[in-house]
Amino acid sequence: MTSVCILDQTLYEFDARVKRKAEALVAAGYSVDVLALRRPGGKRTFVLNGVTVYTLPLEKKRASLPRYLFEYAAFFLWAFVKVPLLMRRRRYAVVDVNTLPDFLIFAPAIARLMGAVLVLDMHEITPEFYMSKYGIPPDSWLVRLMKFQERISMGFADHVITITEPIQDLLVSRGLPREKSTIIMNAATRRVSSRIPPRPPPRARRSIWTRSR
Repeated sequence: MTSVCILDQTLYEFDARVKRKAEALVAAGYSVDVLALRRPGGKRTFVLNGVTVYTLPLEKKRASLPRYLFEYAAFFLWAFVKVPLLMRRRRYAVVDVNTLPDFLIFAPAIARLMGAVLVLDMHEITPEFYMSKYGIPPDSWLVRLMKFQERISMGFADHVITITEPIQDLLVSRGLPREKSTIIMNAATRRVSSRIPPRPPPRARRSIWTRSR
């Protein structure tokens, strides 16, 4: 059975895009491992809908830029060691890396030497994300640094996934070969959406409100 490893620096259970991707791979007959963060009281390793999830006890905090950098570095180092150890017996064909951060694509560098293909799934665009979050000027040295690490990360990946055509165009303008990228938009899972009860028609809603009064 072909094996795939997914790196996702968040709580896997609540990352809808990555969960859909992992479960779709399982449904297609692949063996899937995910490296993610562990929620308080969560298990070190667990299986969810056929996906084996390995976790790091690192709390993700919405805080300062230095805190983000610490979290990125800690997860990177863990994945850098963990992926080759797992690959000795799993022999991953593909390692799928989900941003942020972009440079997480370098964590499975040893796996690449062992034959794995590296895919970079860019959920967020790093320079724009931090300019919006912290009000960093577009011409600052920090934004230039972010664009540089974005460019070398895309260059190191064997393939890049983006979520919209405008984002793909933006990344192409920054050096991504268009033929090296694929657009996979965010979409609702049919299995989940089918369980959501339909909204009652306006007349029914009014009658419910009337009865409740």
